[in-house]
Amino acid sequence: MKRTLSLLYHEITDEPLFTGFQRKKAFSYKHSKSQFFDHLKIFEKNIELFSDIIHIDFTSESILITFDDGGKSNVFAANELEKIGIRGHFFIVTSLIGRKGFLSADEILDLHKQGHVIGSHSHTHPNVFNSLDRDEMMYEWSKSKQILEDIVQEKIVCCSIPGGDSNIDAFQTAGEIGYDYVFSSDPSFYPIQLDSTTVIGRVGLKKGDSLKKVQRIMNYKGIVLIKVIRKIKVIIKWLIYPVYSKIHNNRNDVN
Repeated sequence: MKRTLSLLYHEITDEPLFTGFQRKKAFSYKHSKSQFFDHLKIFEKNIELFSDIIHIDFTSESILITFDDGGKSNVFAANELEKIGIRGHFFIVTSLIGRKGFLSADEILDLHKQGHVIGSHSHTHPNVFNSLDRDEMMYEWSKSKQILEDIVQEKIVCCSIPGGDSNIDAFQTAGEIGYDYVFSSDPSFYPIQLDSTTVIGRVGLKKGDSLKKVQRIMNYKGIVLIKVIRKIKVIIKWLIYPVYSKIHNNRNDVN
């Protein structure tokens, strides 16, 4: 497979209190509209590389744009992507559909009709997903898939792992439920074929990231440092796992 760059966003908004999760950590992933407009200018210069998971050709380099959580701001982000001819991937926490700050079923259907890819971000967004047992993972994937397929009336082919905490069980259970593609938060430029599922790593962007960093990522540079930083964070998280799990697991912190 050729290199595939998958970029991970969450919210695009100038009113962060009105969209998506409201816990403190979430605000570092809420880009302002002006920041996103600057990113779009970079994307437009490389427009021929952009694809979506439905039409992707892994024999050539591709760039994918993804959004996690299903916050209300996804409607704005989708509209802006459409203006330059790009379709995004919107991963939905299905237990939050219609809740304050999150997309309604009608809005999800509209995104689908506009050509964007709808995927699962689990049903309840457990924040330490890889601490779940296989039965719990199967429930999260299957319940979410059923709800989304009822909304769009088509097969849901992709999902992303909530909280960024992936392991082999997370990938395999998603595949067993019927997802063809699983997006992780592990930075990687090369998709991995795992049984019947293709695992695609993503590079997460925070609101404070410079345009220079975004441009470097678009040029497939800086991935080693990004991977090292993420690895250190994962190690620290697991060193304090009992405390981290008690504080975070199964907490959505919507309000």
